[in-house]
Amino acid sequence: MKKIYVGKPKRKKAIIIMSVFIALDIFFLICYVNPQESMIKNAYIGMNNAVPIIIIGLFLMTFLVVGPIYYSTSLWWSIDEKKLHYCCFPHYLSRLKAFYLPHYSQNYFISLSTKDIQSITLSWQNVSMFVFGQYAHPIYFRIEMSDGSELYLEALVTKKSKELLVAIDFMKSLGIEINDPYHLLKAIQNPHMSVAQYIDDLEKRGRYHD
Repeated sequence: MKKIYVGKPKRKKAIIIMSVFIALDIFFLICYVNPQESMIKNAYIGMNNAVPIIIIGLFLMTFLVVGPIYYSTSLWWSIDEKKLHYCCFPHYLSRLKAFYLPHYSQNYFISLSTKDIQSITLSWQNVSMFVFGQYAHPIYFRIEMSDGSELYLEALVTKKSKELLVAIDFMKSLGIEINDPYHLLKAIQNPHMSVAQYIDDLEKRGRYHD
């Protein structure tokens, strides 16, 4: 069954990168334990007290930061012929648990039956960046279900624009109505256009998201 991912978690890549960091951590540890046999023994002169703390910090950073960061962004979603799965990690601890406990991420799943999705409308939200009053404009889906209920889910554009476009085309092939009243897809498809600037221009002309 064909399945399209947007922001797919990359556990194998994260483990490979962690392995490289762990190898470096072990190298520094060996150099500290056997400074006379190390190639960088001079680097430890005058740092004897700080080196253990630095090495411990490197190991903690490898296991607590490197792995989870390379594993996934704060959210991802996928769609196949039967289901739309949406996963959002509300904070760092949840992403950390999801990385080391694979089944834990299911606690943050939203699962929708594609046959119950009536339409999806593209819009955006304004999120303060705390930088000179500027705002980010993440793209959102307003999903209308056949029972009349609605959900608002972030579509995760940014660096995953190509994945998003493929997923939308796939949803169209499933018969899901895609509404794009602000022509956001054209802006996303254009490699020479900034989606954020496009939305800023829309708002300057008095057009705001629903």
